[in-house]
Amino acid sequence: MLNDPEDHQDIDGSSAKVEALRPVVGYEEASDRLAEDPEDIDALIEKSISMMAMGGGGSSRCVLLKAAELCEAGDARNVDIRFRNAKLSLNEGLPGEALELLDGLERISDPRTAKAVRFLRCRCLLRARRYEEMRQVLGEIVRSGELDIGVQTMIAEADAAEGDHERARARFERILGNPSLEGSSRASTEFLHATTLDRLGDHDAAFEAAIRANRALDVDFDVESFEAETERLLEWSTPGRIASLPLSTDRSERSVFIVGMPRSGTTLLEQIISAHPTGDGIGERFEFNMFQTLLDHRTGIAFPDSIDGGDTAMFDEFAATYREMERSISPTASRVTNKALGLDARLPLISRVLPGSRALLLQRRPLDNLVSIFMNPINPASVPWSCSLEGLIAGRRRFDRLVERWHEVLEIETLPLRYEDLVDDAEGRIREVLQFLGMDFDRSAVDFHESERVVMTPSWTQVSRPMNRDAVDRWRRYERHIGPLIEAFGE
Repeated sequence: MLNDPEDHQDIDGSSAKVEALRPVVGYEEASDRLAEDPEDIDALIEKSISMMAMGGGGSSRCVLLKAAELCEAGDARNVDIRFRNAKLSLNEGLPGEALELLDGLERISDPRTAKAVRFLRCRCLLRARRYEEMRQVLGEIVRSGELDIGVQTMIAEADAAEGDHERARARFERILGNPSLEGSSRASTEFLHATTLDRLGDHDAAFEAAIRANRALDVDFDVESFEAETERLLEWSTPGRIASLPLSTDRSERSVFIVGMPRSGTTLLEQIISAHPTGDGIGERFEFNMFQTLLDHRTGIAFPDSIDGGDTAMFDEFAATYREMERSISPTASRVTNKALGLDARLPLISRVLPGSRALLLQRRPLDNLVSIFMNPINPASVPWSCSLEGLIAGRRRFDRLVERWHEVLEIETLPLRYEDLVDDAEGRIREVLQFLGMDFDRSAVDFHESERVVMTPSWTQVSRPMNRDAVDRWRRYERHIGPLIEAFGE
């Protein structure tokens, strides 16, 4: 029986907890309605929105596509469905599909939505590297008088993407001089500014910009609670307990989970496997965040103990949802990677929902890894430890301890890898990875940089070049700023 959100409110009086339960309740109610009427468009939209709120973006897109198929052209909901689908498609690394959904949408939208459509079109063109077309759309926006901060930032991003870093720097500094720019908007602009300064070789200024960016996120991270949570997870995960957990009936070997910290080479590894004729990648899919939320809610037990309270039927439901999402993005590949952040903590659940899957446990030298995290925009909802040097130390120590434990106790196959080994002996390590995944060696995996596949993370510029050591020992440029990291990890 599902837990009543009012019960939670009575227990602790927390309106925040009730708000957090809203997407869970919305998902369950919409699912019940769809069991009675699978063509209930409003229920499909509600389920999609709830799935997105819990992290299931790929699954949310699948459900919304069903709503789009049922929604007639004259239906007032059509504009909203198409726009939501376009945003989800871009998030899935499908800017071409997103642009098709946006085609003609501006003409039938209200002024506010039309502006959002134009802006999203620019974002799609940027990710598709269609810079000339993007400039044309930006020009139309500017001529219409809509030169707000968002448009100015997009123009600066276009400058940076095309290699004009001096112009981008000047634009970012003008934007940041606007006192109305606050919160996450200021943070994202400061991160873009930091990247531009780094590329210009002004490393001190770049690090200062990164400090301002992380402060603007205003993340409240409790190191002691985080470390206590790590200890609970490790104490829970005994070999005997892992072996006794419920198991789904799904035995497909299709899914591959690239388990790594942000900025550790996960995008590179994904690109290598995706370049193989029988491989593909679906980017960062957070379906297991959603499954964990649903599992905790249905059992009334906090993770990871909630895994004990699950059952085969529930885990089969999760597996079916994941497979539908996976097929919607990659229908034919024999191996499909997922490199979502936070997989290190959820690997025990993954191993019971998809027991035929494999995991690549990727680590990068701590100083290079942590400096890169600090300098780039990382979703603090997924990695709240990323916004301070103290948090970075705690995050890295936790990751190292967890992946060591999972390699020892989980029943799915795992392969530890190091980013530096991959860079120094590319073909040798790629052969090892392909053999582990049951894939024949193919030269295209080594020539991954020739792929035209769209990458949605900050690493998208790096993986379009051949394997190189440019990212090795980059921490030395920032040595004077990272004393606590050097003290914690040395080199």
